[in-house]
Amino acid sequence: MELKILKEEDNMLQAEVVGETTTFLNLLKEVLYEDKRVKSAAFVVNHPLSGNPQIIVRTESGSPMTALKNAAEKIEKLADEFEEKFKKAK
Repeated sequence: MELKILKEEDNMLQAEVVGETTTFLNLLKEVLYEDKRVKSAAFVVNHPLSGNPQIIVRTESGSPMTALKNAAEKIEKLADEFEEKFKKAK
């Protein structure tokens, strides 16, 4: 996954997410909403067959980039926990 910053302000970040689908962005959006500093999180797809989806994050306080990084780390941790439980279930 590659992140291309399209617009960055104090409390707003818009980035193109290269190599991911809306499935991942939907998860990312949901995890971002768990952060009390995040005012809004959304993603846009200009066209499903061309281009990459974009994530837009607005924060009440703190950096939207930090919120995005924290959300990505939380998703990674959840995936690791799932993998561990899945291996034990075999």
